[in-house]
Amino acid sequence: MSPRSRPAAAFFVLAILVTMSLAPALTAGLDEERASSRISSRTTSCSTICINEMLPNPDGSDQGIFPNGEWVELYNFGSTDVSLEGWTLEDVGGWVHPIDQSTWVGFDQLSTAFTLGVNAYAVIAENEVGTLRLNNAGETLYLKDASGTIVHTITTSGSSMGVSKVPDSTDDTADWLDSQENTPGAQNSGGTGGGDGGSDEGTTPESMTRIMMFPPNAEVTGMHIDANGNFFVNAMHPDDDNYKATIGVINGIDWNDLPNSVPELASSSSELDIWHGIRTSYGDYQVLLQSGDALSEGGVAGGIYAADDGNRIFSSEKPDYNAFVPLTGDGSRGYLYTAWEERPAGISQLEIEWNTVSAEWDVLGGMMLDLSSVNGGWVLCFGSMSPWGTPLLAEELYFSNTRSWNDETYNYHYDQERLEDYLGYYPNPYDYGYIMEIENSATTDPDFIKHFAMGRFSHENAQVMPDERTVYLSDDGYDTVLFKFVADTVGDLSSGTLYAARVTQDDGSDSATTGFDVEWMEMASSSNSVIQTWIDEYDGITTANFIAGQNSYITDEEIRDWAEGRLNDDLNGDGT
Repeated sequence: MSPRSRPAAAFFVLAILVTMSLAPALTAGLDEERASSRISSRTTSCSTICINEMLPNPDGSDQGIFPNGEWVELYNFGSTDVSLEGWTLEDVGGWVHPIDQSTWVGFDQLSTAFTLGVNAYAVIAENEVGTLRLNNAGETLYLKDASGTIVHTITTSGSSMGVSKVPDSTDDTADWLDSQENTPGAQNSGGTGGGDGGSDEGTTPESMTRIMMFPPNAEVTGMHIDANGNFFVNAMHPDDDNYKATIGVINGIDWNDLPNSVPELASSSSELDIWHGIRTSYGDYQVLLQSGDALSEGGVAGGIYAADDGNRIFSSEKPDYNAFVPLTGDGSRGYLYTAWEERPAGISQLEIEWNTVSAEWDVLGGMMLDLSSVNGGWVLCFGSMSPWGTPLLAEELYFSNTRSWNDETYNYHYDQERLEDYLGYYPNPYDYGYIMEIENSATTDPDFIKHFAMGRFSHENAQVMPDERTVYLSDDGYDTVLFKFVADTVGDLSSGTLYAARVTQDDGSDSATTGFDVEWMEMASSSNSVIQTWIDEYDGITTANFIAGQNSYITDEEIRDWAEGRLNDDLNGDGT
């Protein structure tokens, strides 16, 4: 049974996904002056190295090579040249984009590497790195120096397709506006005050109903409707000055049986309108757990603890997918599993029970689970429930190039270092990027299985079809592939065949009438156990094995040789 497939539930999902782009979402307990400041003055003044223009919503792919794709322009308003070596761009969602030779347009033409001269521009492009992830609905972007200090902060309104964002010339602390013309590397061309939807910005389209509002800078995650119509939903990485990351549920409504219309939640520009940070027009939102809350079995919610000594490495503000596993026939008590989207990732288990007197859920206990049996997790994102009742969590393989995995000079090597702290040994990169199934999930000692046979990529979700063999798999990256996995055995995802979709569009350009054909290309057939032996060949490789210019892991040549053997075709024409 898939409650989310019902039209009413699907309608709700669409509405909730756009909620944050429709109006400011608001938090609690602030005086009126502070509330006004939080809403309208998040952009900071700047007089040295500043963000000067940005393109969040380009025509075509966001991840193209410049002049395609997203980009951010910097400008040196100061009186001295400045080295930007080690500087980064970081968005409110936690994406960190390097400023280096791979992203700096024209880097090889600089008179001094990494140096931005006085009155000079630097265009920092996505360039298929995969970490410039500007939000089309509105973005908060930080420019940080090599020490991690924030040099400049900007916020934008919703973006129009192919139109860059520039500062408001009348107020340098206001949200940025649409430009009159894109001018990367040159003087800005005005600000129109536009944004996605023009004069309708901030209003709800007639075809959608706003039903929930979240705190500033929060991402709506963990949307899960159980068989009884309970709707679990989280607030990931909100503005932590005022509100903690939250796991919660909407009570009083059967989300599997919604009426034809639901009440509209009025927009607001005052944080004083809501005191608890999350409000709804339908049902009552109950906070079950917030980051940092003490857990009955020890530790805190979102805490990532070393497997060997139990020391806390860090605490997460990123609760993502929720899965409710009932412990009773009527679903009134069960375990709520939540993925914490980090490097290394975490999973919490809460035991909750419905209280018929208070009409709320009681939290009976909770703990952060040990994932060392599968060598930890890496960016556990969304997920689904299998037809046989096990949670399937998606592990996103966000890492630019595996050959840099054991390179201590790599910009974000601290992720591998934290994973090493978690495990007690240096991690193998091929242990990450899979669908993770939680078996024996109705116990306090569940088992974790990574399904290597289902492919290694940045998994966003796996949906098992009613035949309990066919699984559709989505990739969270740009310009990526839709996959299909067909298991060898019903209800067992440990072996099978992986396919990739090849799409051919029909003639025509009207999206309302033009379709496409899908051909499923067989990639390979294997099993978890066989692939595990291949992965194990790369155990024990550490930073001590790294040699500049070489590769400690699978090389492009090895991949090409495999493909040539598979296709019986000399792909590079070298005669072998």
